[in-house]
Amino acid sequence: MAPAGIYVSNLRGESYHKAACRRGDFSSGTAVRLKREPSNKHDPFAVAVTADTDGAPVAAYVNKAKARTLSKLLDQGADLAAVSLRGTASNTTCEQISVLVARPDVMAHLLSPRPRHLPRPAHQG
Repeated sequence: MAPAGIYVSNLRGESYHKAACRRGDFSSGTAVRLKREPSNKHDPFAVAVTADTDGAPVAAYVNKAKARTLSKLLDQGADLAAVSLRGTASNTTCEQISVLVARPDVMAHLLSPRPRHLPRPAHQG
């Protein structure tokens, strides 16, 4: 999906940021924020993920394989939107967060309802 500008990542480090994970809303379909951390001592390509509120603390990090690509895009000034694919609502213990990242126009298309005039997808038989 990367050639289409769509990236999916299972996040890492939730166990180190339990309070932030519990406080933030990471339920499926909820917007989240990406934050570049070029001075991160563990990974110069680090991309942190926070809840979609001002001043939200880091809840987890994009895995290293995807962080390399996303950090370069963010450093070039790319406008990227992110939503949680897997996670929990606020005030709930959070074990694993997964995110979907894409340009805002691509994200809007991905999240838009399926037009009624199109046939049902084959997997919905």
